[in-house]
Amino acid sequence: MTRWLILLFVFPVAVGLPHAGSGGNLRDYRGTLNGTTIIGLALLHGPDRELHGSYFYKRYLRDFPLKGKYIADREIELREYDDSGSVRGTFFLHFAETDPAFTDQHLKEEVLVGTWASGSKTYPVHLSLADEIFVDEESRRYESLGVTNKSEFEKEAEKFYFAVLQGDKRAALQQVQYPLLVFLGKKKLLVHSPSELLHNWNKIFTPEYVNCLRKGIPHDMFANYKGAMVGNGEIWFDEKGHVVTLNPCLFRGREF
Repeated sequence: MTRWLILLFVFPVAVGLPHAGSGGNLRDYRGTLNGTTIIGLALLHGPDRELHGSYFYKRYLRDFPLKGKYIADREIELREYDDSGSVRGTFFLHFAETDPAFTDQHLKEEVLVGTWASGSKTYPVHLSLADEIFVDEESRRYESLGVTNKSEFEKEAEKFYFAVLQGDKRAALQQVQYPLLVFLGKKKLLVHSPSELLHNWNKIFTPEYVNCLRKGIPHDMFANYKGAMVGNGEIWFDEKGHVVTLNPCLFRGREF
């Protein structure tokens, strides 16, 4: 679900509409490849309408570099490279003028549709703009938070995320910055220690809440100077990748 304005209990974040072809804006898209495989794509505009960025599969959370260009006014080509630098696949994408998710709205660069092709394989692609961050290099997406190593930061965030999904309480407790601020509906809970979090575990991590967290992605997260978030702000991380705030589920619509 595309979010232009995210209303959070702790950190309000406003995401502006894009301006076609502008530089210095890292745009994060979320959607599907072949109808069911969830992917994310990060895209930056360079000089002379050159494009670069990366994409990842939700199941792997590994970045595959992309380089490309405009081949027509609203048509782009993005080449995917393997570790040896060879082209592994190619996205042929179109900035859609309309989309069912945007009723009666003429679109700029909010939706990308097209295909990914590799050899004899061709799969449909549908992506929607999720966030826009004002940086000119993808590696700098967390710099407002004071993070210089994107990969290491995300690895720390993933530890808590997957520990919760797998029910590994011991591992999750180690990835929290105490006191932890937790919002339970309209109630606020301040957790001061691992033992206190363990005591309140079932109250916080209900089956419904854990299922909501599964819809988020601890990779290429939106961030500002106060933190980085998973999903629509259900989890907020500090600059060390440790959890500082848990919010109620704000997810609506499709997964991604």
